[in-house]
Amino acid sequence: MIAFEVSRSHVPRSFAGFGTGLVNTAGFTSSLLVILLIGMVLDALGAGSPETYTLPAFKWAFAVQIPFLVIGLSMVLWERWRTAKWMRHHGRTLR
Repeated sequence: MIAFEVSRSHVPRSFAGFGTGLVNTAGFTSSLLVILLIGMVLDALGAGSPETYTLPAFKWAFAVQIPFLVIGLSMVLWERWRTAKWMRHHGRTLR
């Protein structure tokens, strides 16, 4: 939801549809990529079928999400910093 708000407030009105579409596409693409990578890690760790899944295999597979979460959070914090800097420059403050 944050990405949609950032897109709405930072993209010119004439490109609002493009910005929203880009945010939507990026979200779905990254989600599908994480799902694919989790499956690949499970397969690589020998968990080829539900009967052979192990807890350590799932822990490693779900750890695939961590870089995506870190990158997403970093981008939110970076954009917040940029917005605060811009607002200070223009005499405004964040709530």
